[in-house]
Amino acid sequence: MENEKSVQGTNDNSILSKCSMIKLGYFDDPLLHHFVIQKKSRRSPLINRGYYVRAKAIQFTLDTFLDTFQQDFQILSLGAGFDSLFFRLARTNKWPHNSIYCEVDFPDLVKRKRCLIVNSCDLMSLLRLKNVKIKNENVVLNSENYKLVGVDLRDTKKLKSVLEISGISMSKPTLVLLECVRTYLDVKSSLKLINWVREEFNTVVLASYEQMYCSDGFGIIMLNHFSSLGSPLLSIHPTSDLDSLKSFYLNLGWENVDITNMSSFYDSLIRDDEKRRVESIEPFDEYEEWHLKCNHYILVCAMKGLSDFNIPHISSNLNINRKQFTWKFCEDSSYTLQRFAHSSVVIDSQLISIGGFGIENGSHKRLNNISVINLAHGSGHYANIRNLDNLGARLYAQTIPLKSKNCIVVIGGRSSPIKPHENVVLLTSDVKNESINVAVVQCANTNPSPRWRHSASLVIIGDIENIVVFGGKSIGNEFLGDCFVLNTNTWTWKRIEENNLSPSPRHSHSSVTWMDNVLITCGLGISSTPLNSIHTLNCNNCTWGAVEVAGLLPRYSHTTHIWQDRLFLVGGVNCHPEGFPGIARISLDSWHCEEFSLPTCIKPVLLHNHSSVLDEENQRIIVLGGGGNCFSFGTHFNREIITIDVAQFC
Repeated sequence: MENEKSVQGTNDNSILSKCSMIKLGYFDDPLLHHFVIQKKSRRSPLINRGYYVRAKAIQFTLDTFLDTFQQDFQILSLGAGFDSLFFRLARTNKWPHNSIYCEVDFPDLVKRKRCLIVNSCDLMSLLRLKNVKIKNENVVLNSENYKLVGVDLRDTKKLKSVLEISGISMSKPTLVLLECVRTYLDVKSSLKLINWVREEFNTVVLASYEQMYCSDGFGIIMLNHFSSLGSPLLSIHPTSDLDSLKSFYLNLGWENVDITNMSSFYDSLIRDDEKRRVESIEPFDEYEEWHLKCNHYILVCAMKGLSDFNIPHISSNLNINRKQFTWKFCEDSSYTLQRFAHSSVVIDSQLISIGGFGIENGSHKRLNNISVINLAHGSGHYANIRNLDNLGARLYAQTIPLKSKNCIVVIGGRSSPIKPHENVVLLTSDVKNESINVAVVQCANTNPSPRWRHSASLVIIGDIENIVVFGGKSIGNEFLGDCFVLNTNTWTWKRIEENNLSPSPRHSHSSVTWMDNVLITCGLGISSTPLNSIHTLNCNNCTWGAVEVAGLLPRYSHTTHIWQDRLFLVGGVNCHPEGFPGIARISLDSWHCEEFSLPTCIKPVLLHNHSSVLDEENQRIIVLGGGGNCFSFGTHFNREIITIDVAQFC
């Protein structure tokens, strides 16, 4: 295997990430540190959560197996790496006297692991070492309750021979664990291993935690990451259809198969109080990538000799039939906008983008600059800014252009999840100095609490420009459901009273003005569940309403526009990889909704954390930036500006 050393290297990275997660209190494993050779480092909150849900999925599988077979069983961990699961079980006295735990991995790797074990009194004290000597070079550590074996998993004939020598029985109930292992094998070897497990063991559960779905933007980024490490995913299931993957295993001869992705696992099988505990450990603001990561990792439990393993199979059939829309990359533009979590507006054919997280002077950073792009010929530059400190680095702010004052209002945003911006900022053009001046506006009455990931829309009541602000996120993982109106003549705030039709607290929704109404679309709800609701605020009498829209997929981190009495929802994220948001077109006459799927990805595009503007003259939606911190796969920025012809939706 050309990539053997690179695949083994994924073990070292994985152990460091697990240690980071454990140190912060996500998961309890007091013995894993014995297997860490490199200097420990703290991972990002997203990586910590990702490894937490991975640990919980394996733990859930194990607990279910132990409840089913309480004595005289075996656990066979293939591609175990430096996992500490057996030692954690033995330490808590959950391991029966007559059962065996066997770990298998590359010969070089298990030799390294053996050295770590024998040099630890804590680990050695958990092994029963009486009368268990075996003269076989592949069995590097052998005890009554624990075996450590070095065999290449592609050689199933040798694997069977060494396992039998070490005392593994093919007739005892066996749990076979494959934790991020199967996808690194080539297709032929993967099939051979799966069939070998089914054929050799009488009663067996094959539990595989693995990656799936490589056809969307996140999937392509994931594939490219592992390829760049020299450990490509050779056997990844290409689609998001869990039902087809279940059929794949059943057709191989497995008697029963349950599959769940990590989004469904976390939502359905983690208790609410445990979710609250986990979500309070550290500041977190990477919701989109969290759901994307969970959509692309699955737990497969294939069974032989037993009918049920109590893991609910999540069907991927949403019964949606979507046409695919088209878009165009502006590759001929002399200017790119590599950033996300920014905001954009158009003034006099100038496309102005503010803040976000992006690339500046070759470094990734929070941005406090203002980008200006000329829509006519695609050229762009950074504006000269006066009083820059008043703006600061802002992510997830909202910007509204005021025609009456020829300026831009910036509301909210954050520099970090514990440092939101409290002020309202005014951007005005200084023609004399060819610059943009930034001034803080002193507003009267009770100001909204500091927030980000909120919405803001301009509404003209009488002759006065008003800005309607709803929802958002605040410090301490607080989801906001309040609504305020800012009078830009007097710079005074007014709070809108709630009623039984008010939107529930949410963030990462989007709003748009329609006649005298503001439409609040979708968002991420309190339980971190993507929503598919639409609410209306009548700005004349300040009353809320709700609209039933059949067929609208849940989503958040999208943008909205209205063109010719049609409402367009662009992009976003949800928990259904097979129903991932593309564009929704909703008739404002009938509220009929039609969903359109994203174009087939040739290059990776993440259609969230983007901004977009409607170019009515040219009948197009212009998508700027977008991307995110893609788990442990690196940070992705959409490179090209994208245009979407709205006439195709007529």
